[in-house]
Amino acid sequence: MRQDILGRDIQLGGPLSFVYIDGNHQYDFAKETFTMPIDSLMSAASFSLMTRQTFRMAS
Repeated sequence: MRQDILGRDIQLGGPLSFVYIDGNHQYDFAKETFTMPIDSLMSAASFSLMTRQTFRMAS
């Protein structure tokens, strides 16, 4: 059995409780990443954070 940083016993290999997706910031790419098998690995109480930023060049 492993321990977390607080010294508590933890068991690895269960469903994901938090997913952070940061990659290509275009909506279609982020959506495609999220609809990959990642959602099937998440528990019912989990949540995800997806970043989407748009940069505009000054003219």
